[in-house]
Amino acid sequence: MPSSFMQSGCIQEGLWQPSRFVSHRFRGFGPCDNHKDGLQSALQASISHLECDIRQAACGTLVVFHDEYAQTAQGEKKALSAYPYQDYDKLGGNFTDIARLDTCLQILKTYAQPKTRLWLDIKEYGYQGNIVKMVEHYQVGAHVFYISWLADVLYALAPQTNQPLVFSHWHGKINQDTHNTHHVFTSSTGEIPNQFGKNQSTGTRTGWQVSQMLTGEMRTILARSKGGICLPANHITQQMLSYYHAHNIWVSGFGYSQSSHICAHAKQFNLDYYLVDKATLFAPSLQAPR
Repeated sequence: MPSSFMQSGCIQEGLWQPSRFVSHRFRGFGPCDNHKDGLQSALQASISHLECDIRQAACGTLVVFHDEYAQTAQGEKKALSAYPYQDYDKLGGNFTDIARLDTCLQILKTYAQPKTRLWLDIKEYGYQGNIVKMVEHYQVGAHVFYISWLADVLYALAPQTNQPLVFSHWHGKINQDTHNTHHVFTSSTGEIPNQFGKNQSTGTRTGWQVSQMLTGEMRTILARSKGGICLPANHITQQMLSYYHAHNIWVSGFGYSQSSHICAHAKQFNLDYYLVDKATLFAPSLQAPR
Protein backbone atom coordinates (compact mmCIF):
# COMPACT_ATOMS: atom_id res chain seq x y z
CA MET A 1 0.00 0.00 0.00
CA PRO A 2 1.50 3.39 -1.00
CA SER A 3 2.82 5.46 1.90
CA SER A 4 0.81 8.51 0.83
CA PHE A 5 -2.42 6.50 0.88
CA MET A 6 -1.70 5.07 4.32
CA GLN A 7 -0.70 8.48 5.61
CA SER A 8 -3.89 10.03 4.26
CA GLY A 9 -5.86 7.37 6.12
CA CYS A 10 -3.90 8.11 9.30
CA ILE A 11 -4.69 11.80 9.03
CA GLN A 12 -8.39 11.17 8.44
CA GLU A 13 -8.51 8.87 11.47
CA GLY A 14 -6.59 11.35 13.63
CA LEU A 15 -3.65 8.96 14.06
CA TRP A 16 -0.99 11.02 12.26
CA GLN A 17 0.23 13.08 15.21
CA PRO A 18 3.64 14.73 14.74
CA SER A 19 3.49 15.98 18.33
CA ARG A 20 4.29 12.36 19.24
CA PHE A 21 7.27 12.18 16.88
CA VAL A 22 10.75 12.42 18.39
CA SER A 23 13.61 13.62 16.18
CA HIS A 24 16.09 10.78 16.73
CA ARG A 25 19.59 12.32 17.02
CA PHE A 26 18.25 15.35 15.07
CA ARG A 27 18.63 13.23 11.92
CA GLY A 28 18.17 15.20 8.74
CA PHE A 29 18.20 18.57 10.48
CA GLY A 30 22.00 18.91 10.54
CA PRO A 31 25.10 17.71 8.69
CA CYS A 32 25.27 14.52 10.78
CA ASP A 33 23.64 12.78 13.75
CA ASN A 34 23.70 14.62 17.08
CA HIS A 35 25.09 17.80 15.54
CA LYS A 36 24.44 21.04 17.42
CA ASP A 37 23.30 22.73 14.19
CA GLY A 38 20.75 19.97 13.78
CA LEU A 39 19.43 20.66 17.27
CA GLN A 40 19.07 24.36 16.53
CA SER A 41 17.41 23.73 13.15
CA ALA A 42 14.94 21.26 14.66
CA LEU A 43 14.07 23.66 17.46
CA GLN A 44 13.62 26.51 15.01
CA ALA A 45 11.29 24.23 13.04
CA SER A 46 9.21 23.87 16.25
CA ILE A 47 9.89 20.15 16.67
CA SER A 48 8.46 19.30 20.09
CA HIS A 49 10.49 16.20 21.00
CA LEU A 50 14.16 15.61 20.22
CA GLU A 51 16.69 12.98 21.32
CA CYS A 52 20.47 12.99 21.59
CA ASP A 53 23.20 10.81 23.11
CA ILE A 54 25.60 11.73 25.90
CA ARG A 55 29.13 10.41 26.44
CA GLN A 56 32.22 11.68 28.24
CA ALA A 57 35.68 12.74 27.06
CA ALA A 58 38.83 11.80 28.99
CA CYS A 59 38.87 15.20 30.71
CA GLY A 60 35.32 14.75 32.02
CA THR A 61 33.70 17.01 29.42
CA LEU A 62 30.22 15.78 28.55
CA VAL A 63 29.74 15.45 24.80
CA VAL A 64 26.89 14.71 22.42
CA PHE A 65 27.66 11.62 20.33
CA HIS A 66 26.19 8.13 19.94
CA ASP A 67 29.12 5.75 19.45
CA GLU A 68 31.91 5.14 21.91
CA TYR A 69 34.43 5.90 19.17
CA ALA A 70 34.76 8.29 16.22
CA GLN A 71 36.88 8.38 13.07
CA THR A 72 39.92 10.60 12.87
CA ALA A 73 40.99 12.52 9.78
CA GLN A 74 43.15 9.49 8.91
CA GLY A 75 40.16 7.16 9.08
CA GLU A 76 41.22 5.53 12.35
CA LYS A 77 38.66 4.67 15.02
CA LYS A 78 39.55 6.24 18.34
CA ALA A 79 37.67 6.08 21.64
CA LEU A 80 36.02 9.32 22.75
CA SER A 81 36.98 8.50 26.34
CA ALA A 82 40.69 8.23 25.48
CA TYR A 83 41.19 11.91 24.61
CA PRO A 84 40.43 15.24 26.30
CA TYR A 85 37.87 17.34 24.47
CA GLN A 86 40.50 19.95 23.62
CA ASP A 87 42.20 17.36 21.39
CA TYR A 88 39.11 16.49 19.35
CA ASP A 89 39.74 19.17 16.72
CA LYS A 90 43.33 17.95 16.31
CA LEU A 91 42.08 14.41 15.69
CA GLY A 92 39.88 15.72 12.88
CA GLY A 93 37.34 13.62 11.05
CA ASN A 94 34.13 12.96 12.99
CA PHE A 95 35.72 14.33 16.14
CA THR A 96 35.31 17.88 14.83
CA ASP A 97 31.52 17.44 14.72
CA ILE A 98 31.19 16.50 18.38
CA ALA A 99 29.60 19.23 20.47
CA ARG A 100 29.77 19.75 24.21
CA LEU A 101 26.58 19.10 26.13
CA ASP A 102 26.66 22.57 27.67
CA THR A 103 26.62 24.08 24.16
CA CYS A 104 23.51 22.08 23.31
CA LEU A 105 21.78 23.00 26.55
CA GLN A 106 22.41 26.67 25.81
CA ILE A 107 20.81 26.15 22.38
CA LEU A 108 17.88 24.44 24.07
CA LYS A 109 17.48 27.32 26.51
CA THR A 110 17.55 29.85 23.67
CA TYR A 111 15.04 28.18 21.34
CA ALA A 112 12.83 25.98 23.52
CA GLN A 113 9.08 26.48 23.41
CA PRO A 114 6.78 25.48 26.28
CA LYS A 115 6.19 21.97 24.90
CA THR A 116 9.81 21.30 23.86
CA ARG A 117 11.36 18.17 25.36
CA LEU A 118 14.94 17.04 24.78
CA TRP A 119 15.52 13.36 25.56
CA LEU A 120 19.05 12.97 26.94
CA ASP A 121 20.20 9.40 26.27
CA ILE A 122 22.94 8.67 28.81
CA LYS A 123 25.24 6.05 27.34
CA GLU A 124 27.50 5.32 30.31
CA TYR A 125 27.26 5.08 34.08
CA GLY A 126 28.97 7.46 36.46
CA TYR A 127 28.37 11.01 35.27
CA GLN A 128 24.57 11.14 35.35
CA GLY A 129 24.66 13.45 38.38
CA ASN A 130 26.82 15.93 36.48
CA ILE A 131 24.24 15.99 33.70
CA VAL A 132 21.47 16.85 36.17
CA LYS A 133 23.58 19.65 37.63
CA MET A 134 24.28 21.05 34.18
CA VAL A 135 20.60 20.89 33.24
CA GLU A 136 19.77 22.78 36.43
CA HIS A 137 22.52 25.32 35.76
CA TYR A 138 20.99 26.17 32.36
CA GLN A 139 17.49 26.16 33.90
CA VAL A 140 16.09 23.76 31.29
CA GLY A 141 14.95 20.99 33.64
CA ALA A 142 11.33 21.34 32.57
CA HIS A 143 12.41 20.63 28.98
CA VAL A 144 14.32 17.40 29.63
CA PHE A 145 13.60 13.66 29.73
CA TYR A 146 16.34 11.29 30.91
CA ILE A 147 16.66 8.07 28.94
CA SER A 148 19.18 5.25 29.22
CA TRP A 149 19.88 1.63 28.31
CA LEU A 150 21.62 1.36 31.68
CA ALA A 151 19.23 0.59 34.51
CA ASP A 152 21.75 1.77 37.08
CA VAL A 153 21.77 5.24 35.53
CA LEU A 154 18.01 5.51 36.03
CA TYR A 155 18.19 4.15 39.57
CA ALA A 156 20.81 6.78 40.37
CA LEU A 157 18.74 9.55 38.76
CA ALA A 158 15.45 8.67 40.47
CA PRO A 159 16.20 10.53 43.75
CA GLN A 160 17.90 13.42 41.92
CA THR A 161 15.21 14.57 39.51
CA ASN A 162 11.45 14.80 39.08
CA GLN A 163 11.71 14.63 35.31
CA PRO A 164 10.47 11.58 33.36
CA LEU A 165 12.80 8.58 33.25
CA VAL A 166 12.83 6.29 30.22
CA PHE A 167 14.27 2.77 30.10
CA SER A 168 15.49 1.60 26.69
CA HIS A 169 15.83 -2.15 26.34
CA TRP A 170 15.27 -5.13 24.11
CA HIS A 171 12.14 -7.18 24.69
CA GLY A 172 12.86 -10.19 22.54
CA LYS A 173 15.64 -11.72 20.51
CA ILE A 174 18.64 -9.69 19.43
CA ASN A 175 21.04 -10.59 16.65
CA GLN A 176 24.63 -11.70 16.95
CA ASP A 177 26.00 -8.35 15.78
CA THR A 178 24.29 -6.67 18.74
CA HIS A 179 25.74 -9.27 21.09
CA ASN A 180 29.18 -8.69 19.60
CA THR A 181 29.09 -4.92 20.05
CA HIS A 182 27.30 -4.65 23.40
CA HIS A 183 27.69 -5.82 26.95
CA VAL A 184 24.25 -7.42 27.27
CA PHE A 185 22.63 -8.00 30.65
CA THR A 186 19.63 -10.34 30.72
CA SER A 187 16.50 -10.66 32.83
CA SER A 188 14.11 -13.58 32.43
CA THR A 189 11.69 -12.33 35.09
CA GLY A 190 11.23 -8.59 34.39
CA GLU A 191 13.12 -7.70 37.57
CA ILE A 192 16.06 -5.38 36.87
CA PRO A 193 18.56 -5.31 39.75
CA ASN A 194 20.46 -2.19 40.70
CA GLN A 195 24.11 -3.13 40.17
CA PHE A 196 25.37 0.35 41.15
CA GLY A 197 27.56 0.53 38.04
CA LYS A 198 29.25 -2.86 38.51
CA ASN A 199 30.79 -4.20 35.26
CA GLN A 200 29.94 -0.93 33.50
CA SER A 201 32.65 1.38 32.25
CA THR A 202 33.10 4.47 30.14
CA GLY A 203 33.62 3.76 26.46
CA THR A 204 31.33 0.75 26.10
CA ARG A 205 27.87 -0.12 24.82
CA THR A 206 25.59 -1.70 27.38
CA GLY A 207 21.95 -2.76 27.42
CA TRP A 208 19.34 -5.06 28.92
CA GLN A 209 17.55 -7.90 27.17
CA VAL A 210 14.31 -8.49 29.09
CA SER A 211 12.10 -11.53 28.48
CA GLN A 212 9.09 -10.48 30.57
CA MET A 213 7.28 -7.22 31.30
CA LEU A 214 9.13 -5.00 33.74
CA THR A 215 8.24 -5.34 37.40
CA GLY A 216 9.73 -4.42 40.76
CA GLU A 217 11.78 -1.30 41.39
CA MET A 218 12.30 -0.35 37.74
CA ARG A 219 8.59 -0.37 37.03
CA THR A 220 8.06 1.70 40.17
CA ILE A 221 10.53 4.47 39.34
CA LEU A 222 9.30 4.75 35.74
CA ALA A 223 5.69 5.11 36.86
CA ARG A 224 6.58 7.52 39.68
CA SER A 225 8.47 9.78 37.29
CA LYS A 226 5.63 9.68 34.72
CA GLY A 227 8.16 8.12 32.37
CA GLY A 228 8.19 5.28 29.91
CA ILE A 229 10.05 2.63 28.00
CA CYS A 230 11.69 2.72 24.58
CA LEU A 231 11.93 -0.41 22.45
CA PRO A 232 12.86 -1.45 18.93
CA ALA A 233 9.74 -1.03 16.83
CA ASN A 234 9.64 -4.74 15.99
CA HIS A 235 9.61 -5.72 19.69
CA ILE A 236 6.33 -3.94 20.51
CA THR A 237 3.11 -5.89 21.11
CA GLN A 238 -0.43 -4.92 22.05
CA GLN A 239 -0.15 -6.97 25.24
CA MET A 240 2.91 -4.95 26.22
CA LEU A 241 1.18 -1.64 25.52
CA SER A 242 -1.83 -2.63 27.64
CA TYR A 243 0.36 -3.80 30.50
CA TYR A 244 2.47 -0.65 30.71
CA HIS A 245 -0.45 1.73 30.30
CA ALA A 246 -2.19 -0.10 33.14
CA HIS A 247 0.87 0.71 35.28
CA ASN A 248 1.01 4.38 34.19
CA ILE A 249 4.08 3.90 31.98
CA TRP A 250 4.08 5.14 28.40
CA VAL A 251 5.58 3.27 25.45
CA SER A 252 7.80 4.55 22.64
CA GLY A 253 9.51 2.80 19.77
CA PHE A 254 12.55 3.50 17.63
CA GLY A 255 13.43 2.59 14.06
CA TYR A 256 10.84 4.63 12.13
CA SER A 257 12.04 6.03 8.81
CA GLN A 258 8.93 5.61 6.63
CA SER A 259 5.50 7.18 7.00
CA SER A 260 3.95 3.79 6.15
CA HIS A 261 5.67 2.22 9.16
CA ILE A 262 4.46 4.97 11.50
CA CYS A 263 0.92 4.69 10.11
CA ALA A 264 0.89 0.91 10.47
CA HIS A 265 1.94 1.15 14.11
CA ALA A 266 -0.38 4.08 14.75
CA LYS A 267 -3.29 1.96 13.56
CA GLN A 268 -2.12 -1.18 15.36
CA PHE A 269 -0.81 0.27 18.61
CA ASN A 270 -1.29 4.06 18.71
CA LEU A 271 2.04 4.46 20.52
CA ASP A 272 2.77 7.33 22.84
CA TYR A 273 5.95 8.34 20.97
CA TYR A 274 7.77 7.38 17.76
CA LEU A 275 11.52 8.02 17.40
CA VAL A 276 11.76 9.19 13.80
CA ASP A 277 14.87 8.99 11.63
CA LYS A 278 13.94 11.41 8.83
CA ALA A 279 13.42 15.16 9.07
CA THR A 280 11.10 15.03 6.05
CA LEU A 281 8.49 13.23 8.16
CA PHE A 282 8.11 16.47 10.12
CA ALA A 283 7.58 18.54 6.96
CA PRO A 284 4.47 20.77 6.78
CA SER A 285 3.17 18.69 3.85
CA LEU A 286 2.99 15.70 6.17
CA GLN A 287 1.18 17.44 9.00
CA ALA A 288 -2.44 16.77 9.76
CA PRO A 289 -4.63 19.79 8.94
CA ARG A 290 -5.37 22.01 11.91
